Amino acid sequence: MIRATPTEVVADFYPALMNHDKLSALHVLDPVPTAILVGDRDWLTPPDHSKAIAAALPKAQLTEVPDTSHLIQLERPGVVNDALRDLLKRVEL
Repeated sequence: MIRATPTEVVADFYPALMNHDKLSALHVLDPVPTAILVGDRDWLTPPDHSKAIAAALPKAQLTEVPDTSHLIQLERPGVVNDALRDLLKRVEL
């Protein structure tokens, strides 16, 4: 999808994306049980970003997966499924 997007559109959108304060918007998820998964080798959304999100969300459960990059759901589907099962159990309570 990104490859199909014209370069000028990406270039116009990029400054807004970089200036958006994502952490300040997280408070709306405070009451929501949340699962955060990140590969320890993810260079696109590094573990430090996920750790900041987890710190901002009191009900978040962070799972950092060793030897995994950005496509965690394809690289480690079992870990993702386990995290989703745990999340569903926490929601049922």
